[in-house]
This record gives sequence, C-alpha cells and structure tokens, in this order.
Amino acid sequence: MDKIRLTGRRAPFYIQHIMISLKDGIRSLVHIDFKGQVHKKFRGTNATERCQNEIHILKVLEERGCPNVPRLISAQPEENYIITTNCGSPVENTIPRKKADSLFEELKAKYGVQHDDPEPRNVTYNPILGKFCLIDFELATVLEQPKADDYTEQVLRVQWASDSKQGRRHLTNQDSHLCYTKNPEGCQISRIDQGEALLPCGQTLFAVSDGVGGNHGGEFASKLVLATAAHLLETEYENKKLTELDYIELLKKTNTAVNLGAEKNPHSPRLSATYVGILLQDDKIFWANAGDSRVYRLRNNELEQLSMDHNFAFRAWKRGEMSEMQYRMHPSKNQIYDCMGGGAASINPESGTEKWLAGDTYLICSDGIIDGLADRKIEYIMKDTEAGLNSTRSQKICNELLSQAVSNDGSDDTTLIVFEIL
Repeated sequence: MDKIRLTGRRAPFYIQHIMISLKDGIRSLVHIDFKGQVHKKFRGTNATERCQNEIHILKVLEERGCPNVPRLISAQPEENYIITTNCGSPVENTIPRKKADSLFEELKAKYGVQHDDPEPRNVTYNPILGKFCLIDFELATVLEQPKADDYTEQVLRVQWASDSKQGRRHLTNQDSHLCYTKNPEGCQISRIDQGEALLPCGQTLFAVSDGVGGNHGGEFASKLVLATAAHLLETEYENKKLTELDYIELLKKTNTAVNLGAEKNPHSPRLSATYVGILLQDDKIFWANAGDSRVYRLRNNELEQLSMDHNFAFRAWKRGEMSEMQYRMHPSKNQIYDCMGGGAASINPESGTEKWLAGDTYLICSDGIIDGLADRKIEYIMKDTEAGLNSTRSQKICNELLSQAVSNDGSDDTTLIVFEIL
C-alpha cells in the first residue's frame, strides 16, 4: 500500500489516507480506497481536457441510465481529479475481442456514447452486479441519444435471478439452488441472487434440488447433490464440449457420490434429493430432471413444462384421466419413483436438448412453487412482468412468483431460478 502525493497543490483530505495502487501510467494515476472507491488523477498531455471530458461523459451516461459504467461520486476539475464507483477487475486477457467489441457497440447504439479507445483493456467484470462493465471515458464522444425504437439488442446474454424461502412446516430449508458460471475472474459458483453472462458461454449450470425424506438429512442431501455436480463440471468436464449424454453421465456420477456420502453418515444412511437443472453450452440447452422439481420454458408467450414429475399421478393427469386441480390434491403426488441418492445403484433422469432463442425465459423450481401456483398463473406472471427501473425482468419475475406462491401456500420450501436470453 502507498499514499498519493499530488504535486503543486495540497492533496485533498480524502486522498491523504492509505490506498492501494491500481495504475501508475503516463496519462493517469489510479488508486482504490478502503471503501472500494476509485480515485483517478489525470496527468500528461491534455490532462485538464481529458478530466473534464470524463466528468461530462459519466454524467451523460448516468442521465441516460447506462448500468454498466462507473458512477461519478465527486470531482475536483481544478486538480484534474475524480472519484468513481468501482466496476470490478480488468478482463483484458480473458474476454474475446469480438465480445468486447459488442459491448462498445451496445454503448454507442443504446446510450449514444462512442468510446474512442474501444480496447479490451477498458472492459472489467463486476462480480457483485454480475455484469461486464466499461471504464476510462476520458477519450469518448457524446452522440445524439438514440430513440428506444431505433435500438436493436446486439449483445446476446443470459440474465438470471434466484431465491429460496423455508416452508412453515420445516425445521430447516431442505431446498438448494446453484448458479454455476465461469466468469472472467475464475469464480465458478455464483453466491449472488442475480447476474448475467455473455453468450455463447462455455459452461453455465442452473439447478435446483429438494431434499427427500422430511427433516432428516434433506438439507444436507440437496446441498451435496449440487456441490457434487458443480465439482464434477469443474474438474472432470472442464473445458469439454458436452453433449446431452455427457450431462446424464455427470448426473449418474453425482448419484454414486451422494450414495457414498450417505454411507459415511450414520444419521442419514439413505440421503436423497430431487434434481432439475439446465446446462448451457454454446447455442444449446441441455435439461435434466429426476424427481418432481420442474423446468418450464416461455417462448413466444407460450409456457411449456419441459420436465415430467416422476410420480404415477402425474402421468395419469397428462393422459387426461384427471384435471390439474385433482392432480395437485392427489394423495400420491409426492411419492416419486426417481431421485438422486437413496441407495439406488443408478438413476434414469429425463432429459432433453434444444437450441435457445433470444427472448426465451426459463423457470427452474422446486415443488413449493407448484403447490402455490397453477400453471396458468405461472404463465401469466412470466408473460406480463416487465423490467423495473432498478431491477431486471428476471428479478421481478422471480420475486413475483416466490411472493405469490408463498402467500398462497408456503407450507413447503420454495426455491426457483429464472433466467432469460436477451
């Protein structure tokens, strides 16, 4: 750590404290303070003009609602000095040039700002926001603000939100969920409830698991299932171009590992849990299900349940032998014949493959959502929910589905992941 020393004038109070140096270049000196704020001192040729330009650009971008750029906290133009929010770590050596170009093109097309130094070194990744960001606007030009109708999204991405709530009749939350993605910082498992990744991606896995067997080991079982699947994806299947058969093989290995873990736990010798998950790779989606957790897809405003509940009452409903309401009240609805673990030597998960399309929205959920919401209500919420001022569409859908499902029932644990292709 070191201190900033400004020559010629007395250093402002807020940079007399210890900071970490980020950059000591010809055009600027950049430090980060203990609050995570970025301090930038312009120097060299045209320092005053560059400082004033960056101040102007950041103000314009904030007015125009651009979410993935620094926010100006304070400025001292007479000192050629600004303080901004932190946009994460550089990804110059990890982001493909084509993806970086698409971000700068989006900035111009959607927010009317042309970055005059559109290089990967000016792209960062913010793990808190789950977004790629653009920085260093000292060399940039403000253009006429585009009309909303004139903008067509060019950057394809997957944007997700997730949440979970413990049921009233459970001592612990036996549901678990996983958002696994390899972001540019190398962090594999997302610990945040929302985020995004650019497409096509390497490997991204969204999954939900619901512990089976009451309060005895259900929480541990669901966590073990997802942690094992993520570990296998990170080790045995790292950087491999997967197929649907590879995905099923991964889940069968997960099942074996869960059974081995159960053998070592004398209190829960038959640990078991449902599994439902979607693996994104390149332009494809692989989904798989074992149990009665579900995956839905909304495409062209039509909702379709891709998975099938693994109980005999569900099959009777789908054959037209009972209504959805009769199925929801059926006494054997929760008697599933396939799941992860439970001592079974092998599993036979249902699976499928399809190409994702821009505009698709997917829902992965435990049966807590199903207990509280009929399919037509799920479809209504997913179709009619729009993005808010400070929230993405997936966040709002996730919040609304969870809130209404818990309000209508809430006796069981309720967990969901919503993601959309933009």
